[in-house]
Amino acid sequence: MTKTMMTDEQLNQIRSVSIIDLLSKQGYHPVEKNAPGIWFKAPWRDEKEASLKVAPDLNVWFDYGANVGGDGISLIQFQHGKHFPEACEMIQSLMNGIVFDSTPVQMPSRTIHQKKNVEYDHLDEQEIVSPAILRYLAGRRICKAIADRYCIELHYGKTPEENYYSLAFKTGEKSYELRNANFKGCIGPKSIAILYAHGDSETEEKAKACVVFEGFFNMLTYVQLLQQGSPVCITDYPCDMIVLNSAAFVPHAQPIFDEYEKIHCYLDNDKTGHSKTQEVLDRNPGKAFDESERYAAYNDLNDYLCGRIQFRPEDEPTEE
Repeated sequence: MTKTMMTDEQLNQIRSVSIIDLLSKQGYHPVEKNAPGIWFKAPWRDEKEASLKVAPDLNVWFDYGANVGGDGISLIQFQHGKHFPEACEMIQSLMNGIVFDSTPVQMPSRTIHQKKNVEYDHLDEQEIVSPAILRYLAGRRICKAIADRYCIELHYGKTPEENYYSLAFKTGEKSYELRNANFKGCIGPKSIAILYAHGDSETEEKAKACVVFEGFFNMLTYVQLLQQGSPVCITDYPCDMIVLNSAAFVPHAQPIFDEYEKIHCYLDNDKTGHSKTQEVLDRNPGKAFDESERYAAYNDLNDYLCGRIQFRPEDEPTEE
């Protein structure tokens, strides 16, 4: 299909379409309503209890069965396996032709997928054994045992002859966040990951608090610091770990935050991190906390672990 070019106004109009209306148009209706959200049975699997939560005030969704969520466009992408422009067209069709004129449409140049999305024809998940990846982990002071608990070594390429490899944090069936010393990227759709303090089983008791990170390396760092008994960590009670995998996913994480009594934000000490932390605090008054002061002299948790104090312009010595 030919990709088309859409204006910001058209894109915003599509994103403003109610997710509840999108589901209703496809024959799916709420099974439960409560103050923080509206619950549906997930259309993509057979389930007895609803696990798909919609926050109507923010118009975002989150599927607790698949640990994925987002806006209305990402809902259609996930539900029907559509590419971005196809999902936009489907929303237009479901809502009886709203939004578009006949202007040709293309994937917008600026999206929440800010890191390179890798194309591949083969994937091979392996134990972390590459000397280069082990050196990379050592350079960031993450022990192999912790990396093994949450990550894999992923080999991938466009052809069987091509063999690239990276440290990979798996976020879906065929979705990964990739890191090595020279590369940051992802395979598949980006999504929020939840790591439960008491395990992933539905029979386990859910933690009442969570810690929130922008990326998985800061999550690994937190586990490393927790193991070392660092005062940077929350030690008063167990916490689930929320890895956003993009600061832009903060609004999409709100249905998750609704489930916790306390939310501890460990975002970056930069303009974006401070802005997104404030967004969480504003939307969760009295139960969200900014923990970045615990590593105020550092850009993020990993820099704190590695002792890399960030340079700020105001620290530069002035000429006399």
